[in-house]
Amino acid sequence: MEHVKSLSSSKFEEEELLIQMLETAKRDLQQSIEKEVKENLILQASLERRKHALQKRRLEFEDVSSLQEQLQVEKDLRAALEVPDEKWRLEMDEEIEHNNT
Repeated sequence: MEHVKSLSSSKFEEEELLIQMLETAKRDLQQSIEKEVKENLILQASLERRKHALQKRRLEFEDVSSLQEQLQVEKDLRAALEVPDEKWRLEMDEEIEHNNT
């Protein structure tokens, strides 16, 4: 009977130890999960900031691209307007040269 009590007590102690180990593992896992959640929140916030910054840069790039297009249109217009002036100047130069001879 003593042997049975000893075995029963030993088995009980093993199970108690196992339960404590499982509780410790559970607590450790819960702490790890909490830590991961916090880190993920920080990363999510950082990602959102970077996303907004990238959108802002994209809009600025679109503005620059639009301005470049506008500048090219103005240059093309100037070139088109200068062509008649150049023809007129050549005609005048020829007329002045003709009159001086």
